[in-house]
Amino acid sequence: MPDTPGYGESDPLSIKEPTIDDYAAGLHDLLLALSISSCFVYGSHTGAKIALVLGAKNPELVAGVVLDGLRITSPEQREQRKSNYAPLIVPVPDGSHLLTTWERVLKTSSAWFVPNPSFPKLPQLVNLMRSELAAKPWYGQAYSAAFAFDPLPTLESFKGEVLFIARNVDQLSLACKEKLPSRPNIKSITSIDDGTEALIATDVAEFFSDVCAKIPINMIENRPSATRWVETQFGTSRVNKKDQQSIHLDLLSTVSLLDSETASTVSIQLPGFGDSIWKQEFPATRKNLIAHILEVAQCCNLKLTEDEAFEVVASSRLSALSQLLEDVQMIEPDLAGEYLVKFWQAVNQNELLERPTNEGEATQLIVDLLSTTQECLAVSELI
Repeated sequence: MPDTPGYGESDPLSIKEPTIDDYAAGLHDLLLALSISSCFVYGSHTGAKIALVLGAKNPELVAGVVLDGLRITSPEQREQRKSNYAPLIVPVPDGSHLLTTWERVLKTSSAWFVPNPSFPKLPQLVNLMRSELAAKPWYGQAYSAAFAFDPLPTLESFKGEVLFIARNVDQLSLACKEKLPSRPNIKSITSIDDGTEALIATDVAEFFSDVCAKIPINMIENRPSATRWVETQFGTSRVNKKDQQSIHLDLLSTVSLLDSETASTVSIQLPGFGDSIWKQEFPATRKNLIAHILEVAQCCNLKLTEDEAFEVVASSRLSALSQLLEDVQMIEPDLAGEYLVKFWQAVNQNELLERPTNEGEATQLIVDLLSTTQECLAVSELI
């Protein structure tokens, strides 16, 4: 699951105004770096266009594509969306950029999806918010590329297998089904979206079972991964093994410990940040954080005493981080966006960031902290 360059935790392309062809070329290079010689590619919205171009230009590499919500629009529609949809996100001292982004997420979602009392849920909206904020100045790049791209000519010449998915709540996708070329290699379905992705995944799995038998599954299963997930009584942390030797507490989210046997660094993402989850039944105290780190280190076969762990994490910064986690754990998202104001106040009143607070760092910290709301999101009322 690679990030699109410039989004998630990935660097942007070095091109000032990249096209869909540029993003497809970047994905091609990534597949080569991973030694993947044959695959199917799933893409959603902009990712669907990238997947389509990648497959069209590299038929020996891409046997087929799943296009979830591919947009087929007129030149006038493409120009209008390119001009109005992808503004820069510039952090400002009063935090109003958070509310502006949230309002755009709500407006965009209501425009894309058929009115439906069960969709979208707050988890989807908050995740959209997080992804927009994380991309910041590069947020509009891939969208501008997507709005300028007409997929029809590529679809008409594409030789591989195609599954086009139109979600029942996605108004634009449903309209695009009728515009698909009538070709035997292109299959289209309407998939039920209940907000969990479970039914979408079932439809994709059925497609794979029909056409993917020739792909050697062990090609991927046997490849070692530098990333793993470790769960303790306090939460779940993403753990990465790196080659460089270092021991430190990063500004926002990770503790790095040196493995004395392999001379490599194991980076432990603190639960409650990024993709790692802190269990809300436990207070986010420094004692509990250290206990969690010790247990993760033990699961990773690191030789680490409690004193050594304490030496790494015993700092005023971790105390401030613990306090911040305690302050934001019970902040529940709401449609008005008031939860973002509370996050901004909590971050700016905390001692974790230096004074005066850098608005960009504060925004990035909020992106990380929003993952602490996962538990309350799971039981939130639907829109």
